[in-house]
Amino acid sequence: MSIEKPSMGSGWNRFDKIASSSNRNSLHLIKRDERMHEVAIARVNLNSLQSEVEKLLGLIGYKPARRKILLKPNIVVASRPEEADMTHPKVVEGLVRYFQKRDCETVVAEGTGIFSTEKEFERLLKTTGYDSIRDGLGIPVINLEQVERERVPWKYGTIPLPRMLRDYEYVNVPTMKTHLQSIVSLGVKNQKGLIPMKTKKMFHKKALHGMLHFLGITYG
Repeated sequence: MSIEKPSMGSGWNRFDKIASSSNRNSLHLIKRDERMHEVAIARVNLNSLQSEVEKLLGLIGYKPARRKILLKPNIVVASRPEEADMTHPKVVEGLVRYFQKRDCETVVAEGTGIFSTEKEFERLLKTTGYDSIRDGLGIPVINLEQVERERVPWKYGTIPLPRMLRDYEYVNVPTMKTHLQSIVSLGVKNQKGLIPMKTKKMFHKKALHGMLHFLGITYG
């Protein structure tokens, strides 16, 4: 599991901090890159995930800047968590509990393009297990296909983004994937869930890599 945070460090250095114990599964690595980001990496399993989320965020010195948090996982397919083609709900649960301990108002939000109606979105949540986050933790899981939007200027003209981004601290919670057009999408392509289907299609027709880049550096 890896967690990244912008940092004022400099240089593509070695791993700046290493914290380990006799248990191989508790290895932590922190690295700074040339863009002054810090990345923390740890071996985890579903049982240790909650405590590891706390440790990783602590290692990179992350503290929420706002009291309202928007978690954006990747849940664009209606499959079971064990199939590993979406962000596992346990990862999001760990983050939700982290922010709850800090008295943050937290929501989970996704815009699939495919599961756009409330009925289809509900089917997606039940199949993927995200309904347990909503019902068990009392956290809203928002269908971004239905939210109010505003056009925001960017390199390619304007882009329709959820208006709620003005009020929430955005936390990208992707899963590693491959993609026919972008080879690997990793955490960058997850930002496309912020935009409606029509704009998603435009990305592929015009300048997929450039648009992903600028969306990523804005909200990554």
